[in-house]
Amino acid sequence: MFTKEEFAKIRFLEGRWVGKAPDGTEFYEEYAFPSDVEMQSRRATDSTFAKFSDGSVVALDDGLVTSTWGEFNWRASSITADAVHFEPINAPSSFSWRRLSVDEIAVVQEWTDENGEAQSYTVSLNRVK
Repeated sequence: MFTKEEFAKIRFLEGRWVGKAPDGTEFYEEYAFPSDVEMQSRRATDSTFAKFSDGSVVALDDGLVTSTWGEFNWRASSITADAVHFEPINAPSSFSWRRLSVDEIAVVQEWTDENGEAQSYTVSLNRVK
């Protein structure tokens, strides 16, 4: 169970970020907090952040912190001042956001492949200034 004070720890994500997709192309994300119990994550179509292609919502409700992206849902299993980790409710993988510095975060996705082997992929995001 999480409190509003614990949820507020993920505000290190707030802002605009640029990262590189596995194919080497840049992508742009914006994390905003419209309230003290909700964070919106939106993928911008380009570096102007004028249009957005999709997004997700991270919300605190009755002590649970969940992330919803389309049909997929995750539940936070831990929140610290520098990281938040989500386990799948109905999603193919777990994921974490980790603060590396004020201007860099890592997004780590973890899953089990078809052979039962643990897999992991990390994307670094840098703050857009």
